[in-house]
Amino acid sequence: MKSKETSTAMIIDKLQDFRQQVYRFLGNGRDAIFDLMDAVLTSPRVKSFVELSLSAVYRRKWSSLYESLKDSRPNRGRIRRLCVEQIPKDIRPLLAGDHTGWGRPHAKTLKDRSFVHQPNLVEGNKPIVLGHDYSTLAWIPEMTGSWAIPLCHERISSFETAGQRAAFQLSQVCRDLTVRPIATYDSEYGSAVFMNLTEDIPADLLIRLRPNRCLYKAPAPYSGYGRPRKHGDKFQLANADSWGEPSATFSLEDETVGQVQIQQWSNLHFRQAAQRHIQVIRVTHSHCSGLWLAWVGEQMPTLDSLWRLYLRRFAIDHWYRFAKQRLHWTLPHLLTPQQALRWSDLMPLLSWQLWLARQLVIDTPLPWQKPQTNLNFGRVAQGFAALLVRIGSPACSPNLVVSLSVGNLDASVLLFLAFLSSKNELLARKRSIKTTLIPNFQYSLFLSLAFSQFSVFWVTFSCSFSDSLNQLSLNSSKLRHKNKKELRCKAP
Repeated sequence: MKSKETSTAMIIDKLQDFRQQVYRFLGNGRDAIFDLMDAVLTSPRVKSFVELSLSAVYRRKWSSLYESLKDSRPNRGRIRRLCVEQIPKDIRPLLAGDHTGWGRPHAKTLKDRSFVHQPNLVEGNKPIVLGHDYSTLAWIPEMTGSWAIPLCHERISSFETAGQRAAFQLSQVCRDLTVRPIATYDSEYGSAVFMNLTEDIPADLLIRLRPNRCLYKAPAPYSGYGRPRKHGDKFQLANADSWGEPSATFSLEDETVGQVQIQQWSNLHFRQAAQRHIQVIRVTHSHCSGLWLAWVGEQMPTLDSLWRLYLRRFAIDHWYRFAKQRLHWTLPHLLTPQQALRWSDLMPLLSWQLWLARQLVIDTPLPWQKPQTNLNFGRVAQGFAALLVRIGSPACSPNLVVSLSVGNLDASVLLFLAFLSSKNELLARKRSIKTTLIPNFQYSLFLSLAFSQFSVFWVTFSCSFSDSLNQLSLNSSKLRHKNKKELRCKAP
């Protein structure tokens, strides 16, 4: 029992430490940003972005939602390293990369829009829309389930391609990792251009190939005449006659798809990337006529586990759906790409909090849901509100803001303003007398962080002291009026 309580306490401390580090790296407006993240985690259904301000954990006004995204300057490098540090050091990380679109067809003044892919159910319409494209590199922690926790989630500008952004993200993550990872990508990245971009990155690649690709075999030995050949015979994936004999074959019985046949061909390459040698794997079973995979790297896993590693890549598609539907990623209509990027920076942080809290959350299924043993993203988010009460928030409460009108200032507030701004003339104009009771400071306490707490105390004190001064002024006025009346009565 004690060991279980100790383990739970360690997980809580890890989650609280992660939230505290995130709070430090958020930059300006970190308090409002952190309240926004808690509001997202505890608000399963909202119709508009501004409705997040109605959450019980959001302690600010609705305008702070947009102001915080406008003023925020998160340290993306430190946040990425913080996320990478959560990956266990004793395993070989499995990464998955892909990109998705955020459609903004009605934002005509939004800068840097481009055509992005969007599924379209209308027959005859092209599956594209105007908006922004985002590239994601996620860590796949388990061999089963739908967990994919992003390490990078950045916008692809109109001046770069998805492959260029993916290669940059992979290089940044590999710089922070201590173990050489395996990175999986879809067929869009299976090209010579991406091979050249990732040549100097210390990572092994497992990429799907389109069935119409053409590769080249290793050239024949040098004959001694002319320039040595760079390319051998063609290896066309769509032409079985050009394959030749595979270098290795393997068959197994899978519980889901039945009999699986795996073939491997070695020492192939793209025409524009002859320096990178590729191991081509073909996987066939009763539900798939041919899945072509390319392995580029050093430590190749066994054939029976290689194709299963690629199937784990589809967990990132589950995360995209979860981010758009439950984390409300594409809900706000922000004015600038910078604000949209800062909002998108929160998606990995929200996902990592759910991953770290998966063992602490109690499953609370809805009446039509079945209980789960291994909770997914949605179930952890469903019970995160109860955990939030226990772990608390590192964000500070909003400061007391007092709106003052110079035309309606009473005597005590005038004393407060004169004390802070060192302007004795303001007090003199109000009372029509000169006074030197207020010391003349050389600096304003508004700009001094050391006197911030004193300022809040003085506001509270002045508001309470104001009533006393008003009552004293009223009593003195009544006394003067009474004395004048008595003098008139005594006059001859």
